[in-house]
Parts: sequence; structure tokens; C-alpha cells
Amino acid sequence: MSTPAKNPTPASTTSVKSADRVLQILEILAGGPAEFTASQLATRTGIPRSSLHGLLQTLLNRSWVEETPGGGYALAPTALTVGVSYLDHDRAVSRATTALERARDRLGHTVNLARLIDRDVVYLAIREGPDRRNMPSRLGRRVPAFATALGQVLLAELGVDEAQNIVEHSRRAPLTPHTTTEVDALMAQISFAREHGYSAERGQTLSDVACVAVALPYRMPATDAISCSMPIGEASEETFAEVAKVLQEEATNVARELRQLGVR
Repeated sequence: MSTPAKNPTPASTTSVKSADRVLQILEILAGGPAEFTASQLATRTGIPRSSLHGLLQTLLNRSWVEETPGGGYALAPTALTVGVSYLDHDRAVSRATTALERARDRLGHTVNLARLIDRDVVYLAIREGPDRRNMPSRLGRRVPAFATALGQVLLAELGVDEAQNIVEHSRRAPLTPHTTTEVDALMAQISFAREHGYSAERGQTLSDVACVAVALPYRMPATDAISCSMPIGEASEETFAEVAKVLQEEATNVARELRQLGVR
């Protein structure tokens, strides 16, 4: 097996730095408003304007980025193509979508699949229920884990110290007036999820939406979870428990299939 060079050449160092800068630009465009000006990108990234111009031109030429009528820059269709390709090749996502459809039909609400990535959860699959109003249903949406039932049930899969470290180092800006941001209160919610096997929240991600989530236990610790989103007026403790039971049944079935396929 070859070993990496201990003293990379200046050319290789430059290449890695350029790649890092390109990815930084794409991540900012993906997570921000509809467009950014070159000045805004330079401020956010710290990349010198002369270097930024060349990187943006390369991204424009490869259709990763497009210029907007307002003179800014936004993601172009190539970014969508790559994202969809990721979902097409992820065997956990393809298997879980069938379970999401069953859960949606059984519960009558929108159901979601998300994965814990760093301190956030990313929505990988969504099956809409009849009432789509104000549901957090955008594929690829990235939300702080501490503020979601999906994130809290996955943080409960980790050790207490590891989960607390993630919570403490998250930027705990409230998403709604109901978002819990205090570390002790969040750790109590995560402890509930660890004890009961599901997490639930009311209005923490969106003010008028409640959510119940369970982990998808094909990995240890689990990195994926499925959830059900519902109008907050329907979110009683009894409803939470009933919804969690359905989600747990579907999650158990999917996890069994994935383990049999050797997906870890």
C-alpha cells in the first residue's frame, strides 16, 4: 500500500487549496439566499478577489454556477444532477423510501428521511401527506440537529459526552420562538429520546409544525432517522406515542433489509 507524501510539492498544495476554495464557494451558495454577489462571496470566504474571479469563471464554464439577472451568482443545474446522483446510489435511501410511503399512508402525514452530518441533519427523502402546508419538505434541506426531532433522536444514539459536545458547539440560534437553545434543556430532550426510543418536538423547527422521529438502526450508532411532520394542533402526547410506534415498525423492517444486504 502506498503512503502519502510527507512533504507535498507546492503544486499539490496549490491544487488542494484551490479545491477547498471551490467547495467553500459551492457550500455558501447552497446554504444562502438565492444569489450572492462577488463581493459577498469574497467577504464570506476570505478569498482574494483576483483568485475568486478565476474560480467563479471555472464554475461558470462547468455549469456548476450561473450568473443571475441581478449580477450575482447562484448554483446551476449541474449541482442538482450531482445531488440526485448521490441519492440514486445510496442503497439506504432507496430502501427507506418504500417505508416512507407505507408510513405516510398509515399516518396520513408527511414523512421524512434525514442523516446526521456533522452538527446538522440533511433531508434525503420526503413523502408528502395530504396536508402539505408549512411542512419542512425540501430535499437537501440542512437543519441544526439540536432543533429537530430527527437530530435529537440521532444525538441520542451517541454517548452522552459526545452528544453534549455537539450541542455545546452548535450555533444555537433559535429557528422559531419555541426553539429550545439551552444546553441542559436540550440534553434532557435527548435523554428522553434515548430512554423512549423516539423524540418529539412542537414548533421548534417551524412554529406550527410538530414532529416525531425514530432512528433507523441499520448502523451502530444510527446515522439516519425517519420522522412524521404534522400540524401542531394534532400533537398530543398520545398521538406522539402512536406515531412513534408506526415509525418504529417501519424503521425495524428497513433496518433488517439493509443488514441482510450488507449495508452498514
